[in-house]
Amino acid sequence: VVGSLRTITIDENKFRDLKDEFVRGVQNKKLGQGYKRASYFNRQIWLAQQFTEEQLLEGLKAATFDEIKQYAGKLFDRVYITSVIYGNWTEEQARESVDLVIREMGSKPLPKEDRFENKVVVLGESEKLFYSEQVPDNNNALFYTLQVGPHSMENYAVSQLVASVIESDFYTQMRTNQQLGYIVWSFGQRLEERLFLKMIIQSAGFGPFELQKRVEAWMAGATNLFDGLTDEEFNKHRNSLVVSLEKKPDSIAEMAGELYYFAAEEDGDFDYKRKLIEVVKKAKKDDVIAAARRLFTDSKTPRSVVLVRSRSNQDSVPEGVLTKVT
Repeated sequence: VVGSLRTITIDENKFRDLKDEFVRGVQNKKLGQGYKRASYFNRQIWLAQQFTEEQLLEGLKAATFDEIKQYAGKLFDRVYITSVIYGNWTEEQARESVDLVIREMGSKPLPKEDRFENKVVVLGESEKLFYSEQVPDNNNALFYTLQVGPHSMENYAVSQLVASVIESDFYTQMRTNQQLGYIVWSFGQRLEERLFLKMIIQSAGFGPFELQKRVEAWMAGATNLFDGLTDEEFNKHRNSLVVSLEKKPDSIAEMAGELYYFAAEEDGDFDYKRKLIEVVKKAKKDDVIAAARRLFTDSKTPRSVVLVRSRSNQDSVPEGVLTKVT
């Protein structure tokens, strides 16, 4: 298998079929649901090294069979290998397997400075970015992102507890009471070494600018959830987060995936989850309340707001809202 990585074994007809399939795949994404388009635009905003769909299509359409054959021969000239083996192999068997891969590939080491790393955009204090685009779908969508700050275990624990406290109320207010749409989500997320709190709504009946107003009105009163948070309620949220972190993978594949994450994303810290659980157990209610107040009521909190307009939406785009991601 390793030896065949450097050789293209398909013929030109198969290449054309695969190329057409990839092109259709990218083109079909443009026809996706409103919230999926909002998610795509959001990634373009926050991830500095993302190709746009237009760039992907341009590269795919220009690619030739001869170019791919030539590129395959040099693609693995320099590599950096991260390997995780989980199961009943001995350490000796694992080392032999990795050595075999390296030997068969015949590659040279890829220097650290040349390895790809996702770069996350960091907005400055009070910086706000608004983006809107009209899409072919029948649904409007809002993707509201609050920049929490740099990642640490302590910051991650606090931000996840904030997300846990608001999750039920945000859904109840936006979905059940105001009936804005069927898709209503709120969650905390880590991108590389940055933390975010995200809120997503897809609606066929409300435009994205109205959705923005509703979410910001909810945010203005969100601190009430924390001001009235009892010690018992806080402990339930904290214990629930601990239980979710303590959950064991259900299969060998899931365990291997978790171990690979620790190897590749946490620099080989296989005790990462255990350490995080201990940090969560020590999280304080006052810190969570302070973080929530800063996120939801402080106008200096950096944020991005993606406003997707359905094909029938006729809302005018307010001044200051971008309409092109580059």
